[in-house]
Amino acid sequence: MENGEPLQYAIGKARFRGKFFKTNPAVLIPRPETEELVDWCAAWCKDYLKKKGGGAPLRILDAGTGSGCIAICLAKEMENKAYVEAWDISEEALAVAKENAGLHGVQVIFKKRDILKFMPETAFDLIVSNPPYITDDERKDMEAHVLDYEPHAALFVPNDDPLLFYRALAKLAKQRLAPEGMIAVETNRMYADDVARLFEENGLEETQTIKDCFGNKRFAVGRNILL
Repeated sequence: MENGEPLQYAIGKARFRGKFFKTNPAVLIPRPETEELVDWCAAWCKDYLKKKGGGAPLRILDAGTGSGCIAICLAKEMENKAYVEAWDISEEALAVAKENAGLHGVQVIFKKRDILKFMPETAFDLIVSNPPYITDDERKDMEAHVLDYEPHAALFVPNDDPLLFYRALAKLAKQRLAPEGMIAVETNRMYADDVARLFEENGLEETQTIKDCFGNKRFAVGRNILL
């Protein structure tokens, strides 16, 4: 657009995993890398259910849902075999996410929750998150259409605390990840190894980093293995 406004905001929608999601400046525009995170989680969920052999629905938490694209796509993939809960601190983002869930005909339980402060009472089989991970110093290398239009609260973390949200997520996984469950997060490529190490320090096993389609270490995962 001539004024620099991203096309996805101008037309009010963005494509993600072959589906259109409502977007506006209250939520981030979904990225191709995040599609890979959903693909990976969906495959894990289906394999996990096979190993469980049925029973209670899989419990999935999307911490920091934004437009709801992760939670909604996972709910769609799992059909009626998963309970999906999604958090965000922004009421405006939650309104967009709820509308997107309605558009795609899936049930997701949306809640206003702060990842840094809230601890749920129940456990989850999968915790997935794409939290803020760009440091303030990286702003100078970013394009104007991102800086001028996308929500900064969903993008940036302080230079002196790039793992701010991952520490909270590691604590969440330590206390509320079900036996044999998994946490999977999108990360800053410069800190993916640090995030995996943080998961390991919090008692998770099979921790690893995974590269995205551009060859960058973009995801970190960990499992809660029964001994």
